[in-house]
Amino acid sequence: MRHARTAAIGIAVLASLGASAAFWTWWQCQRDWTSWKTFTERFVQEDGRVIDYLSGSRSTSEGQAYAMFFALVADDQKRFDAILKWAENNLSGGSMKRKLPAWLWGQADNGEWRVLDDNPASDADLWMAYSLIEAYRLWGGDDYLELANALLEMTLEQSTDTIPGVGRVLLPAPRGFTPEEGVWRLNPSYVPAFLMARLAKYQPAGPWREIASNHAELLAEHNERGLAPDWLTFRDGEGVIEDPETGWIGSYDAIRTYLWSGLWSDRAPAPEALDGMRDLLVDRQSVPETVDTRSGETSGLGPPGFSWALLPYLHALEAGMLDPEALSEAGVDESRGDDAQYYDYVLLLFGQGWLTDRYKIIDDGQLEPLWSRTCCELFH
Repeated sequence: MRHARTAAIGIAVLASLGASAAFWTWWQCQRDWTSWKTFTERFVQEDGRVIDYLSGSRSTSEGQAYAMFFALVADDQKRFDAILKWAENNLSGGSMKRKLPAWLWGQADNGEWRVLDDNPASDADLWMAYSLIEAYRLWGGDDYLELANALLEMTLEQSTDTIPGVGRVLLPAPRGFTPEEGVWRLNPSYVPAFLMARLAKYQPAGPWREIASNHAELLAEHNERGLAPDWLTFRDGEGVIEDPETGWIGSYDAIRTYLWSGLWSDRAPAPEALDGMRDLLVDRQSVPETVDTRSGETSGLGPPGFSWALLPYLHALEAGMLDPEALSEAGVDESRGDDAQYYDYVLLLFGQGWLTDRYKIIDDGQLEPLWSRTCCELFH
């Protein structure tokens, strides 16, 4: 946090001195993304495996997908390729063109390191496809596009379903989320509006825009207080009902729904539809760990990553009076090594990267990294 404030002061000083536009662009482009470097040192092996130490040193398709996105933002193609290759070799049985990546890999009870659950996670699959499409656009490489096409085709075939009276929706995985006839469990954080818009632009004939619209309508049906739940359950004939496993709670999944809405706030109406979290923060001056989205009752103190995740959202709602340092007891401790929270770092990279202009999400959900902008290419 102190480093961020020091950098902010330095930026203000440079601006007040009237630094030329060319020098300003050069300075921005040459800065190292320290937090990405720290993330790779703490959580990414040389072979590209992303490790969540607090879960028993396991790896997930989500972790690989997010790291691919950050590597693209950082213009780190070598790392991007390693992360992708590890996922393909270890989560997709050697071919991501034929098999969606398993969501969980780790040490089995017999000591063997292998896939522990081969059910794919659809959010990771779409994040990988998105990053591959953008990598092709920014770096080139036909292999990226071929993998993206395969992931999208398999995701549509295996991880989508049609709800009568609603339409096409994204299931969290091919198995386990239609627990009984006429019931669907959905995760709002799995459908970022900008990501779906980018897929719709890439595949105009696909159902991506319809899927995004249907999820938004289901969230709005639930969303009386402007708060996002971790899970939404829909029952045919009744509509959105209380989730049988998590109830109306919003916590570690839902925090991403606010984050995604803020990253594309100039295009998506989601921040206004989710303004309940802003109101809670004004009252509490701290980020809750859990929120009952029906009663508005809160409990616990959210981890540091929650505060970083909420920064784009708060900015979109012009809630700048809420300081990230005031919203949590402590910042992400970069000295903790293997004990540091992988998920905190992921949320920090999303929020901090956006806040410091490392990347933008622009028209049609397209990624615009700082290094890719025309002015920066003069110095890249």
